[in-house]
Amino acid sequence: MKKKLLILIACLGFIIIVGCSKKNEQIKETQQNTEANNIGSVNYSSDSVVVKVNGEDILYRDIEPFINAILEQEYMRWQMVYNSMPTDDVKNEIKQSIQAHIIEQAVIDKLLLQSAKKNNIEVSEADIKSEIQMLKNQVQLADTSANNFNDFLKKIGLKDEKQLSEKVKDKLMVIKYTQWTLEKNPEYSDTYLIAYYEKQKAIFTHPERRKVQHILVAVGNDSKPEEVNKKLAKIKAAEKKLKAGANFEKIAKEYSECESKTNGGFIGYLEVKGNENDTITKTIVKLKENELSEIVKSERGYHILKVSEIKPSYTDAFDKVKDRLKLMYLLDKHKQNAKIEYKS
Repeated sequence: MKKKLLILIACLGFIIIVGCSKKNEQIKETQQNTEANNIGSVNYSSDSVVVKVNGEDILYRDIEPFINAILEQEYMRWQMVYNSMPTDDVKNEIKQSIQAHIIEQAVIDKLLLQSAKKNNIEVSEADIKSEIQMLKNQVQLADTSANNFNDFLKKIGLKDEKQLSEKVKDKLMVIKYTQWTLEKNPEYSDTYLIAYYEKQKAIFTHPERRKVQHILVAVGNDSKPEEVNKKLAKIKAAEKKLKAGANFEKIAKEYSECESKTNGGFIGYLEVKGNENDTITKTIVKLKENELSEIVKSERGYHILKVSEIKPSYTDAFDKVKDRLKLMYLLDKHKQNAKIEYKS
């Protein structure tokens, strides 16, 4: 139940334009904005102004609940894939990426809301109440143990339902303004969008992905020589059986000291980006499909690695991303005419 609630809170951070299923693409866009990406590394207090958008402040406390919810969600995902929590360095890297993305999303929301107000976009009380009721139903499904809806509101940084009503009104105004703009403006025809797509292709290009399995025999930095020799003999015994044709999954279950052994040694998919610099990823990138590595030493111990599947890099076709391109183009045009001041 906790996981479902975290996902719901996280998605609320993207309720204006971008659904949570589009998060990775949005992060790629954010990473192209150097100033916004740098702001991901800043440590803010709750009342800090993180950015001014056409003179209007966005405070850290307005986005902090969503950052924390997505962080916890990412840590849970990491633990499921790697059977351990990320290191402090990895946690910091994840937080920087998410914080930069959420700040950029807040800027987008603010710009669109300002334009909606400027164009006198209105929404009905009935639509606001309907949206709030839908949210209440989602919260009840996600966390049946919640005492009341106000408990949930506190988790997302809101005092009461009146404050939520204001946020929902803003959301609906932006949606209505966006639909109105895209429908009435000929700039969003295919003629313009195809040229824009060619400029933005990198965002829609997915790197090569490699399905990785391993057998790990753990060796600590403080291990005694006789212990190291014992572990090395163990990994060599596993290697000998594999070279004789033994099933990798079976040998992983028998020899590996990583929890992934229960899943045949599967530890996840590696995205090949061309900047791999540690021993393990360098080895993975060089392997052919179903090829075994030699014994590789890391800070965790001795590994035998296998790439059981290689998914080639590809770029999404124009028709698949056309609706998203319209939104990106709309947002770019708003940013070009805006005064955005990032605070550090």
